[in-house]
Amino acid sequence: MRFISIIFALTLSASALANNPSPSVNIEVLTLQKAYLQTIDCRAPLQITSLVSAALKDVDNFSAKASKASVLEEIMLKNPPCMIQALNQLPVKSCEQFKENFIEETFFYPRDDIKSALASAKNYSKSCIAS
Repeated sequence: MRFISIIFALTLSASALANNPSPSVNIEVLTLQKAYLQTIDCRAPLQITSLVSAALKDVDNFSAKASKASVLEEIMLKNPPCMIQALNQLPVKSCEQFKENFIEETFFYPRDDIKSALASAKNYSKSCIAS
């Protein structure tokens, strides 16, 4: 009887494996996730400055602006000092344009949450968006 139970268990295991093959690792997705995490972690503030500059070029394209806003709002909430450091690399006019288009008009998070997060950063008072 025990032998039959073992055979039955092995058969169920084999059929489960056949129906649910082990997932393959998508290297491209992992690479994109790593790049995203490095951006959030602020290891490359110039990369964020480049993203902000690209976002400012797309303010008239609603879907492109929303796509960039999704990342920028995450950075503003999760790592405000990094965002301020990146914004301070911009010319004052571009920084003001960013404030108008991505802080005063948010897409995914309430404006007050974004403003509070940015204001909590140690270097906020010296930023181009503090006024």
